[in-house]
This record gives sequence, structure tokens and C-alpha cells, in this order.
Amino acid sequence: MAPPVVTLPSVVSAPIPAPPPSGVSAEIPVVAPPVVTLPSVVSAPIPAPPPSGVSAEIPVVARPVVTLPSVVSAPIPAPVAAPSAIGEEGATSKGTWHAKVAGIIDGCTIEVKTRQNQIRKIRLAGIVCLPIQSLAGKEARLFTTRSIFVQDVEVAITGEEGGVLIADVSDRDHVLLNRTLVQQGLVNATELRFRRDEENARTRRRGLWQNPTTWLHAP
Repeated sequence: MAPPVVTLPSVVSAPIPAPPPSGVSAEIPVVAPPVVTLPSVVSAPIPAPPPSGVSAEIPVVARPVVTLPSVVSAPIPAPVAAPSAIGEEGATSKGTWHAKVAGIIDGCTIEVKTRQNQIRKIRLAGIVCLPIQSLAGKEARLFTTRSIFVQDVEVAITGEEGGVLIADVSDRDHVLLNRTLVQQGLVNATELRFRRDEENARTRRRGLWQNPTTWLHAP
């Protein structure tokens, strides 16, 4: 079998220039380098230095002004005065206050002086005294005087009759004088809350219950 025939491509070689004639120098062509154009750069102008002896001024940059929204504060309410523990002058409504005992009219009726320097007449509620001329009346007045005269007392108003305040009166130890007078047998009870105390005084024969006939008359 015959071997295959391989055809190679023809090579075109560049023409070789002929050598210069004898005695003539050959000129070697100079290839100029390519010119590369760079983009122009614009530089910021440099300020000229200040003249000698003149200080340079450094510009001051103003700070930005920030405006905050105004805050409206709520008004503060005026303080409210606490109610006085002492009854107002001329007060006749129900309530509890304090005063100093200024006088003893009888065992069931007293006079007090308020902090406003007002004298008020008070009758003890729920009880009734015997006439001041009787032995029971005198003993009741003496007991009330020893218990609360010129002392600070607590007055709990329950009503009013003819300008006289009706009240429960307690001493500085918070002992209710109305009840104590009933327990000692020195007065008669007119309210149900004191009836049990009166029954006990009768049973123990205290005060006028020792001998009612004697205690009802003048000594």
C-alpha cells in the first residue's frame, strides 16, 4: 500500500532587501515611538502665602443650627389645703374637730374654745342630766369638770338645737364622756346605744341608782 501524500502550505517569506552597493553606508530606519496622550488634570489653585508679618486667617465654619420643637409643659395644679381638724367658726354641720374646754355649765353641757378663738356651747348627745340643784346634778358637773376641764377634746357633731351643738365628746385618751357619765350612774340615757350601760349602773347601784329619791333632791 502506497503511503499518503502530505501537502504542506507554501510559506511566503518577506523579501530580503538587497545589500547596498560597495562603499555606500546602509541607513537603518528609525521607528518613532507611539505618542500617548494623557487626560489633563485640573489641580486646585494653591492660595498664595500671606505677606510677611501678616497672620493667616483660618476660616471658621459655622455650626448648623438645629431647632428643636418647643415642649409645652402641663400646668401644675395649685396645692389644695387639707381640711382643718378644727371646725370653722360658726360651723353647725356634722363633723369631727378638736377644741379646748373653756367652761362647764353642767354635767351634760360645756363650752369649748376653737382655734379661731370662738366659744361654742355643746350639749352631750344621748344623755340628760338632772337639775344642777340636785345631788345627781352636782355630782355630774363635778365629774365632767374633773374629766375634761381646760383639756383638749374631740368633738363629733351630731346635730344642733337652738344654737347649741349636740355632740359626742371624747377626752385626750379617746374615752367617750357621754358613755362614762351613764356608766357612773350620774345621768339618764336617752339613746339606745347607752341603754346597756344604764342597766349595768342600775344593777351595780352606782350614782343616783343607789337611792334615786335622795339623789333627786338638793343635798
